[in-house]
Amino acid sequence: MFDQGLNYFFDMLFGLNNQLVADMKWRYYCAKQLERLPHNFQERIKDTMILHSVSMEELERRKKAFMDMWGEMKPIIEKEVKMSFEEMLQIV
Repeated sequence: MFDQGLNYFFDMLFGLNNQLVADMKWRYYCAKQLERLPHNFQERIKDTMILHSVSMEELERRKKAFMDMWGEMKPIIEKEVKMSFEEMLQIV
């Protein structure tokens, strides 16, 4: 599920920056070049992507890294589209 969540997150980042979404092979590299990114994007996205072990602690560590980035970007997206996240969920 992290993989799918990251795909949607990258889609959101490219859309927020008015850029075409890069091909899967180039997403991480191209995303680093975007103007509007979460703070410490490279470090936090790596924390989400890297799997050190298969354990509940590791799952929670990766989840926290991802949700911290999402939590930072959510109000920016809501302001950009002039709609709350909950309203967006009802539409899609």
